[in-house]
Amino acid sequence: MVSEAKQFEEDDKKRKEEVEARNIADSLVYNAEKTKTDLAGKLNPELTDKVNAAIVAVKAALEGKDSARIKAETEKLQKVLGEAGSAIYESAQKNAQQQQAEPQGSAAGSDQSRQESTGPGGEKVVDADFQVKDEK
Repeated sequence: MVSEAKQFEEDDKKRKEEVEARNIADSLVYNAEKTKTDLAGKLNPELTDKVNAAIVAVKAALEGKDSARIKAETEKLQKVLGEAGSAIYESAQKNAQQQQAEPQGSAAGSDQSRQESTGPGGEKVVDADFQVKDEK
């Protein structure tokens, strides 16, 4: 039994690597698709196309048995997602800087800790600070 285990040890290692590579790739594809959906309007079309192409490439690699190809395509997808994350971060930084540069609203007597905006469904959303007072 021990000699049989030694005999198949190399095959077991290769199979384990393949399964781990597949699991990582599956997980990354799921996360990439979810991220792409969550950031649908925020990514520029070029990055969206890159993410889509990388997802398709990983899915195509998963159809085969070549773990080296799966790993390579997974790494490419990780790089593209990193680029997308950097682009979103830079965009958020620019927006924050623009908001700081713009003067605050000049409505007299308005509460400055309260901001109104519209939500994703077009409904009115109020962002306000509040304090809890004890009734003792």
